[in-house]
Amino acid sequence: KCRVTGITISKEQYREATARVKAAGLSDRIEIVICDYRRVHELHCYPAGGFDKVVSIEMLEAVGHEHLPSFFQTVSAALKPGGVAAVQVIRSRCPKSGTRRTARDPISHTPHSPYPYR
Repeated sequence: KCRVTGITISKEQYREATARVKAAGLSDRIEIVICDYRRVHELHCYPAGGFDKVVSIEMLEAVGHEHLPSFFQTVSAALKPGGVAAVQVIRSRCPKSGTRRTARDPISHTPHSPYPYR
């Protein structure tokens, strides 16, 4: 049976997500928790060995470019060996240069990643 843990630091998102989970009759399988992603390992529902999968939706915009390496290190540490992460982002152009902002993929440098940096 699949279990899902959703985290947010927004009380409004927590209330809305919890209401939607309840309305869908999925409270026995989905738990929404107010938690900063950097403290996810402290959750009562944190699985031994880490999560099978981590999905991040529009978090990088809030994290900020300068914190990308620590974000990806945190995601990697939350995954069990062989776990998979999916990160959805909105790309934008750098206002000063007009070029697309890109960063080296920090998750590929972590011990759990099967994909070496190329």
